[in-house]
Parts: sequence; C-alpha cells; structure tokens
Amino acid sequence: MSGPIVAILMDDADRLSWTDRRHLLSDSLIDDLRGRYTVRFEPRADLANDEQARVRLLEGAQACITGWGAPHFTDETVEACPRLGFIGYAGGSVKAYICDAIVRRDIAVSSADIINAEDVSQTAIGLILTGIRGLVPRYLESRGERLPAYPSRGISGKTVGVVGAGLIGRKVMSFVRGLDVGLLLADPFLDGSQSAELGAELVSLDELARRSDVISIHVPSLPETRGMFNRRFFAAMKDDAVLINTALGDLVDQRALAHRLSESRIFAYADVIDPGQDETVLTLANFAYSPAVAGCLRDTQYRMGEFVVAEMDRFFAGEPLVNRFDFSKMAIRA
Repeated sequence: MSGPIVAILMDDADRLSWTDRRHLLSDSLIDDLRGRYTVRFEPRADLANDEQARVRLLEGAQACITGWGAPHFTDETVEACPRLGFIGYAGGSVKAYICDAIVRRDIAVSSADIINAEDVSQTAIGLILTGIRGLVPRYLESRGERLPAYPSRGISGKTVGVVGAGLIGRKVMSFVRGLDVGLLLADPFLDGSQSAELGAELVSLDELARRSDVISIHVPSLPETRGMFNRRFFAAMKDDAVLINTALGDLVDQRALAHRLSESRIFAYADVIDPGQDETVLTLANFAYSPAVAGCLRDTQYRMGEFVVAEMDRFFAGEPLVNRFDFSKMAIRA
C-alpha cells in the first residue's frame, strides 16, 4: 500500500508482566493500517537494544506508533529521521519518552494517557465507595483478622478531598459531584474560581487533610511532590479517614504512613508503593495494596492502540489532535 510511511516502534518481546505489544496494538489493527499506510514493523527485531535497528525502522517515516515497554527515543534517533512529524504513544505518561530533539522540532506527540485515565479514575471511584463502607476491613474481619475498630459508613454527608486536578482528578471529581458529599480540592495551579467551576472548594493541603473523610491522591511524581504526603499530613487526618493512592508510590512517605496506621483507625488503599522505601505498611491490617491494577489492564489495553491510531489519522488529515502533548507544561506533567 502506498501512502505515508508509518513505523511501529514496538517488538514482540514481553518486557512487562502486565502488557505486551499484542494487547496494545493487535495484528488486526496493524493489518487495517496496512490498508491505508505504508507500514514498517519488525516484531522480531531487538529494538530495545539496537539503536541502528531503530534508525532503519524510522528512516523516512512520517509517523511513529509506540507504547508501553517500547524503547525510548534518543536525540540521535530522532535527528536521523528528518521526516518524522507525529509520534503516538499507546500508554500512560509519555514524558520519559520525549527527548530534546522531539521538543526542538516540535514533533506532534499524542499519548493515550487520556484513555488510561478513565480506568484509573474508575478504580479510584470504586475505592472511595469501598473505603467509606469499610468493605475491606469487614472482609478481613470475616477471615479472622484483628483490626482496630473501624466504622462502616455511607457516603452521604461526608467530605471527599481530591489532591490534584489533572486528567484523573477531574474525572473523579465529576463523579463525586453527583453524590451527596462535600468536595474539597488541593491544587497549587488552580485558583478559587477554577476550582468552583469543578464543583469543589479550593483549600490548602493541610486543610484538606483535616476536613476530609476520604482523600484521593492524583498528582504527578515530580521532585516537588515526592514525599509530600508525610508525617505532618497524616497527623492532620481524621482518625477514621480513608486514604487512597492510585498515583505513584514515591508521593507517600511510607514510614510516616505506617506510623499513623499503627496508632489509629485510618485505612489506606494503594495501587502502588515505592519499593525503595520502608515497606512496613505491607504488614499492617489497615493497609490494602493492589499492585498496579488501576490503569488499563490486558483486556482493555486495545483501546489505547486504537486511540493513537485515530490521532495519527487526524494528524495526516490536518485535523487538531484530541490529546496533543503540551511541551510547555513538561515540568508539571507526570
């Protein structure tokens, strides 16, 4: 098939336990692409370790589709591909894949993080409702676990605190607004009027900790945010509050969280932990951990591949991209 040259910068090496190329970009989707584009795809190449193979694959390509588990771009690779104008990333955060040459040339980059955010927000919403009901503590008690007295409550009349108004935080707030709850938001990049448009009261992080019955974390991991949930924050929380982290583990001081959990009735749910920190939290009955299942799982990852293909179609049609990465916000993006 003649047409724009599209390089698929993925191979079939299963480098991640929770995904591989076929879940993100199926054979049938690649066949569909071949009906409209000149597709270059080398599934048996070792693209992660052979930069020359990556350059050969991308040489002359006008667009590239990549995704979770794929090799990162380097300045050398990008500079060797002067026709490259679009990169579609079938995964979550694309920031680590963007090298200086991509920014200098203002190559259009689109990420399927907008799709992954839907699944993460759904997980967070489920944990908000599960957490306030105390379903996990009740289950553990039925299995003979000894827990601190922990209440089962309804969500009506409670206060939900959301930290971070990015893609996921906004989706969570959209759902929470439909409940009979107070909604607090802590985000240093918003003002009161912007928070009001989201249906939330803008407060400081300390005030959110003091007033919230359920706290849901949705901030990126940056030098400024790592360890921001610390001993001071946990000390300010209500004794029967619920903490939910579907963001990243290094946002939380795990030693401080373990100390707070050991002395009170708060309950914490985490989809991620930081293996580089103290892991005492994993031994505590009022801490629940689900290792990285909040985002798109294998049976739904195809949606990310379909999204970046649709973005590429828009690029070649001269239409605006739905989720073009804004390089000017690199410093505050996940």
